[in-house]
Amino acid sequence: MCDPVIFAAVSTAAAIGGSVINYQTQSAQAEAQRRYQQQVFEQTKTLANANLVNQYAAITRRQVEEQTKASQEISEIVQQARSAKATAYASSIESGVAGLSVDALLDNYAMRESMFIQRTQAQERAVLDQLRNEAMGYSYQATGRIVGATPEPISGPSGLALAASITGATFDFFGTEENFEYFFPGPGGDD
Repeated sequence: MCDPVIFAAVSTAAAIGGSVINYQTQSAQAEAQRRYQQQVFEQTKTLANANLVNQYAAITRRQVEEQTKASQEISEIVQQARSAKATAYASSIESGVAGLSVDALLDNYAMRESMFIQRTQAQERAVLDQLRNEAMGYSYQATGRIVGATPEPISGPSGLALAASITGATFDFFGTEENFEYFFPGPGGDD
């Protein structure tokens, strides 16, 4: 039959070994979880930034289209106004009309041209402002996605808990007087 002290020592060693193995397993799991979260974060960040670049490119195209459209409209307005002024001026010469009425007519065309140009420019500014706001919104969305994917802290196993487990197993072993005296005989030797 097995000596009870040896049996207690083996049992204590097994408890300590189990605690160490459990600690190592939990450490490995925590590290694997950290790596996985970091990988998800990096992928999310890459995709969010790529999507943001695409959205910015679409907005830039729309801005260029709006600016081109406004330039074309202004060009057409200027051309129409010049044509109308030339027609009015030519008609006044052919009919022999001159003076304030012709000047007033030409001033009216100039004023309408100016109003159309100002209105077109104001509309262009409003659309470009709206597109800038959309770009800012896309930026905030990308930032939100990235922040949302930021890895949470992973708590691994506690070294203090491992130490406490080992200490507890050791105290359990040496807690009996028989086991203590077996390993640490008193000053009188073996009695």
